[in-house]
Amino acid sequence: MDFNEILGIDQLNLYFDISVDGFDGECFSYSVYFEGVTAEERLADIQAAMDSAIEAFGGEDHYMGYIDVTVEGDKVFVYHDLGGVEPEENNAAIHAALKALNDVKGIKNVVINEGSGFDF
Repeated sequence: MDFNEILGIDQLNLYFDISVDGFDGECFSYSVYFEGVTAEERLADIQAAMDSAIEAFGGEDHYMGYIDVTVEGDKVFVYHDLGGVEPEENNAAIHAALKALNDVKGIKNVVINEGSGFDF
C-alpha cells in the first residue's frame, strides 16, 4: 500500500525525501531530519514555517489543526493533531504543513508517523 499516493503527497514535488510509516488516527507526526545542520539550528525555522502555514491556511476562520514543534535528538518533531479539522480538509492541512517544510533549507528527509508502521 503506497501511503504517499493515498495522501496525495507524491503530487507535492517536495525537494526532500518523504515516507509514511503508518497512521495514528487523526494525529500526524513529522520527523524532520537534516543534512549539514543540526535540529537545534533549524527549530526556529520550522516553527516559523508552521506558523506561516497556519496563517496561510486561514487562521481562526479555517482551522488547520493543533501543531507543536520540538527537538527530539537529531530531528525536529512536528506534532499535527487534525482533531477539529473538517474531514474534507484533512489532506489539505497535511499538504500545507509539508509545503511549509519545503520552504526550510537543509531538510534531508521527513518520516510521517515514524515507528507506527504495521503490516496490513
